[in-house]
Amino acid sequence: MVEAAMVLPILILVILSMILVTLFYYRTLESQVIVHEKLIQKDLDSNKSFAVVHEEGAAEVDLRGAVTEHWSASLKGKHYIYHMAPLIRLGRMIDDVE
Repeated sequence: MVEAAMVLPILILVILSMILVTLFYYRTLESQVIVHEKLIQKDLDSNKSFAVVHEEGAAEVDLRGAVTEHWSASLKGKHYIYHMAPLIRLGRMIDDVE
């Protein structure tokens, strides 16, 4: 009986901690998706032939349970914008000059 009184609360706290760790990884994935969507939107809004765009995001969660910690993740994204039609036209103009 004494073993159950000691083990059960620890088991509950460990399970709670595992759920919160899973929540942190889902928030990190959500932040990655948001950064990716912002980079794609910048690509669609851009009228440049070539550009490099950057975007940043973050995910944070306070872990409570068996251990109390604050986890955070910083995300950085880089996207290369290529609009091939103007580049092809430019290449054809250069070929015509020769």
